[in-house]
Amino acid sequence: MIRFFKSQQPATLFIIPLIVFILWFQAFFRHPFLVSNNTAPLYNLFLRFLDTLPSFLQVLIAMAFLSVEAIYLNTVMNRYEVLYKSSYLPAFIYVLLMSLSLPLLSFHPVIFAAFFLIRALDKTFALFKNDSPAPSLFDSCFLVSIASLIYFPAATFFILFIIALAILRPFSFREWLISFIGFFLPYFFVSVYFFWTDQLKDGWKNSTGNFSVHHLQTDFVITRPLVSMLVLLGVLLLLSMNLLRQNFYKNVIRTRSNQQILLLFFVIAAASSYVLKIIPLYHFTLLAIPLSVFFAYYFLAAKKRVWFAEMLMWLLVVFIIWNHF
Repeated sequence: MIRFFKSQQPATLFIIPLIVFILWFQAFFRHPFLVSNNTAPLYNLFLRFLDTLPSFLQVLIAMAFLSVEAIYLNTVMNRYEVLYKSSYLPAFIYVLLMSLSLPLLSFHPVIFAAFFLIRALDKTFALFKNDSPAPSLFDSCFLVSIASLIYFPAATFFILFIIALAILRPFSFREWLISFIGFFLPYFFVSVYFFWTDQLKDGWKNSTGNFSVHHLQTDFVITRPLVSMLVLLGVLLLLSMNLLRQNFYKNVIRTRSNQQILLLFFVIAAASSYVLKIIPLYHFTLLAIPLSVFFAYYFLAAKKRVWFAEMLMWLLVVFIIWNHF
């Protein structure tokens, strides 16, 4: 399986939507399919539109989003040489991680928000030695802000961008000012809309109702298959981090900077759960973006014990199937 997705044959990429369809086939029979416990303004807008569509169209739209995100993430990682070798492994692993449990087979806000976050990463990576950084600066912060208006914990990734800006660019007050304007502009527009509709206070209060740093609790049941999956993901993460550490200084500066940004993405995505009063399971799919790259790096760089890496890959697939029953 690893060798198949290592190949750069264009036909390999068309397998990704097929895998999404196979993994998400059960979603056609799930009712309700739309997650409605998120109160972010833009997601509510999307939800009102999606609610008018037949259920099979809702599932197909979710599959299309997931497929596009996987392919786009793969393209970004290959374009900026985050991995030492181009492959389709990041797309394949991203699809697996976004579908690893039956409760995730629903149209949740992270499916929308992840696209804007991947696009923001694309713009952020483009800042390295960029002679005209202003458009990328504004766009990346604007995209993070849009993602946060779909799923509010995504606002914490503005911290990631500020740190990435310090890593990739020398300090410039003008550039930092552009970044803050790009991030707060969508909030200004939403506030104006709330003001016009006479719900400025109540609108933001309802939108941020699930924010709290006290009494953290989850809305999902921790089962034996889920625990087994988490253990396997933890082992894969440790192996990936160890391999990244060993080869870190063998990479060019741009690759090292991009890998640092992805590591910060993982840390902030994990820490963002602390701002929620009730943590849904789909919140942890934010980790799928960096984890898919880290795991792909391990499977690409594992040369001495290829059979062990192949076994872990098949074990991941088996555990996903187990979590779907």
